[in-house]
Amino acid sequence: MKRTTLIALCAWLSAMALQAQSDASSHEQESDDEGLQLTIIPRVDINPSFSTGNGESADNNLFTPTLYTVFEGNIGKHVSFYLSNHWLTYHPEDLYHNTFHSDLPSWVDQANVNYNFDCGLSVGLGKYATAYGIYEEDADDWDAHSIIGGGGSILASGFWNSMMVYEWGLNVGYDLDDNTSLTGQVLASPYGEKPFDSKMYSYGLQLSSEYETGGSMLAGQLLEMPSGKFAKVLSAGTQYLFNNNFDLTIDALAYWEPNEDKTHKFYQAQASLTYTPSDKFSIMGRLGYENGFAPEYGIGYDEEAGCKKNTIYGGVSANYYPLNNQDLRIHGTAALHNQWDEAWLSFGATYFFNLFK
Repeated sequence: MKRTTLIALCAWLSAMALQAQSDASSHEQESDDEGLQLTIIPRVDINPSFSTGNGESADNNLFTPTLYTVFEGNIGKHVSFYLSNHWLTYHPEDLYHNTFHSDLPSWVDQANVNYNFDCGLSVGLGKYATAYGIYEEDADDWDAHSIIGGGGSILASGFWNSMMVYEWGLNVGYDLDDNTSLTGQVLASPYGEKPFDSKMYSYGLQLSSEYETGGSMLAGQLLEMPSGKFAKVLSAGTQYLFNNNFDLTIDALAYWEPNEDKTHKFYQAQASLTYTPSDKFSIMGRLGYENGFAPEYGIGYDEEAGCKKNTIYGGVSANYYPLNNQDLRIHGTAALHNQWDEAWLSFGATYFFNLFK
């Protein structure tokens, strides 16, 4: 614990010192340079919890340090690459023990190279985020609303917290028009232990649209299981921006997992409303509902083990940017979850240090 804390603090101080010597812009601004971009993202969270009854306690760590980096860029006119690493968590040894695993997170989240044709077609190989059709999965991990032990989020769904999303394989994208794109993937299955040795694959297709007033996504995946059967995932999300300051996001997902005796089912729905009165502050309210359990991958909550089948969670999360840009983010979350008789509070900070070459 002391060693992990020291690493996090050193990373934080190093990034702050480098920023004092740099004129790097906000992490949300894209570089006009077609070269390389490196972003270092240290984050710390403090997560006190308060019991509200005698129920089961959640896996919650008081202090959670994390460290990410993103290295991306263009090589010439047609070739681009993206490398996202997760260097530190509460138990950093797990990230490195899990190298080249399909079923567990490791220190490499994404690592891919893509060839982009002039006609809007792109073909790439490497490690990608599975293209599900919900905005919760579309967001970056370091933007999760409070991180607890094991890298989970207290305001995320059971699918987000359980399913391995980063896999090796092939990714093909095509722009149907200026606002709509189609993505097809053949990736290693999260049910396999090793991406190349397990010889188990997943197949997915995503349709996404983005407009000034919001967007929408729809996706379907087939995930190969050790039995040779396929788990099926169907997901959809919509986002609507109104009154210039409000953002409403609704996600829904259905998961079917065939077993010897029956097909296990898991469903979830989530709604989030974000209010952003200025560039320096935003606040979000979220409510989620889940039903069912998929035992092969541990998605949902097993009623036979004494857990509730119908799960409700919700809370409020706020972000504050004290600097003139959005490189430093102070965040806080308050959440309730009926699976555990606890109330959670979380406070933390994330720093985005941008290097351009």
